[in-house]
Amino acid sequence: MLALSANGILPRADYAVFADTGWEPRAVYQHLDRLEKTIAAPAGIPILRVTAAEWAARQNELPDGADMEELEQGVADGCSPWACRGQTEDAAPTRDDFGLAS
Repeated sequence: MLALSANGILPRADYAVFADTGWEPRAVYQHLDRLEKTIAAPAGIPILRVTAAEWAARQNELPDGADMEELEQGVADGCSPWACRGQTEDAAPTRDDFGLAS
């Protein structure tokens, strides 16, 4: 999706996220660095590297009563915020073969 966004095939992404387990082989980090330099940076799309520890820390900052299932899914109906673009109150978005809203 990063490459498609950077090349204007998809709308420009605000950022890309790499969920870092800390156990990836060195080649994965080298590839990520290459993507960052050759695709993301020239397109002005930052790559955010997020670890499980950072996610756990942010969960502690959530307000009381936050619905963790909804946060995990993006929205209550299970489609992520980027896939529900264009949704109106009257009609749910249609999805293509890849689960993207169209």
